[in-house]
Amino acid sequence: RPVRAGDFALGVLLRHQVGETGIGQFATELRVYGERILALRPKSPGYAAHLRAAKLLHPAEPGFYSEFTPNYATQYAWRIPPTTGAYSVSKTERGRLICLSRNKQWWAKDLKGFRFTHNIDTIEHHFLTDEAQSWELFLRGKLDMIQTRNVVAWQDKLNHEHEQIKQYSFKLQYPMPPYGIAINAKQITDLSTRRGLLHAMDMEYAMSVIFRGEAERLPNFATGYQSLPLAAQTWEFSPQTAEQHFRAAGYTRRGNDGIWQKEDGSRLSVRLAFTPSEKITTLVSLLSQRAALCGAEIIPAPMSWQRCASLVQEQRHDMLFWATVAGHPLPNYKSSFHSDAAGHDAPFCLQNEEMDQAIDWLDAANNQREALQACTQIESLIQRAAIWLPGWMENQVNVAAWPHVRLPDDGYRTYDIVDSHVIWTEKMMLRGCA
Repeated sequence: RPVRAGDFALGVLLRHQVGETGIGQFATELRVYGERILALRPKSPGYAAHLRAAKLLHPAEPGFYSEFTPNYATQYAWRIPPTTGAYSVSKTERGRLICLSRNKQWWAKDLKGFRFTHNIDTIEHHFLTDEAQSWELFLRGKLDMIQTRNVVAWQDKLNHEHEQIKQYSFKLQYPMPPYGIAINAKQITDLSTRRGLLHAMDMEYAMSVIFRGEAERLPNFATGYQSLPLAAQTWEFSPQTAEQHFRAAGYTRRGNDGIWQKEDGSRLSVRLAFTPSEKITTLVSLLSQRAALCGAEIIPAPMSWQRCASLVQEQRHDMLFWATVAGHPLPNYKSSFHSDAAGHDAPFCLQNEEMDQAIDWLDAANNQREALQACTQIESLIQRAAIWLPGWMENQVNVAAWPHVRLPDDGYRTYDIVDSHVIWTEKMMLRGCA
């Protein structure tokens, strides 16, 4: 049946039940008028408030959720809900595979903007964490295409020996996840210590080794919003500046191992949690080695994503390699930096009234100029709080495909080429690696 206005209201209620902040950030009232009209009242008439609220509206089909109970989140975790899209999930293997099947009677198939798209009958997304295995399967023809933002793998695996493979590169024009190092202000409470640590971690050096000079440094937390040209807020690696801050924090001498100590013998030692992969493990190792030159001991703490998320939820981490999903049309600072922020999007644990006021100012901004002023102030406060070391921008997607796969000409912009469904193939099934 067609989607009705009440389905969106049900979606809001379901998300509220599982503790998601959701629409409540931006709206005070949601009303349904018949089957076709949904009315939403923003908390403030701020710039783009309606767009930010509308992004969080998702329909839920009442019949599918008829078995709703207090155990809803667990009960429905692996059920596949109805969809209005051109594809539905036909098969899943947890952590390994999602198989999509095309709805040949899709309601939008003849509409302008959708015609001649979504033409592949079956799409298999294979999620492989081993980079070498992914490329091996692709080069053996077990995968039709492979998508990567790993520049090094791209350079190493595709060479003159594979001339029949088509190579595509797409520059992205909208915000990407802000990769970097988050410092927990609740655990490392001293501002001078945090500043010293940020000057002791040589992100530029680590990036030059990992990406061979091909990656761009992230200038600030919210880089990528083209309507908001924000000034860079990075930290320069400097052993001399780090020493000044460490001394200001009470670390007066260096031990036999070169690590700074206080008079009571306590050492400058922090743990950096991360989910291991070839790239991130190397990054943490390089940052630790360079920090040791500055007298700071950074202990790598590899752990599963679930364990990292649990640590953040409990606010028990020192530092964390971290990224969050970029919002649109404005950066969502509230979920990460506001005093009320909680969950895996809030690793900074910051309690700062001035920051809260700046975020509220952004929410209430009436135009683009005010939004830019608010974002500029927030970025400055992030810098002053010394809680964030910007990493890199993954603003380019590289795709390798066998000749029977056709992609759009250069100029197309998307985060996930396969998910865009603007793709052609001589086969009825497409097997891709993500």
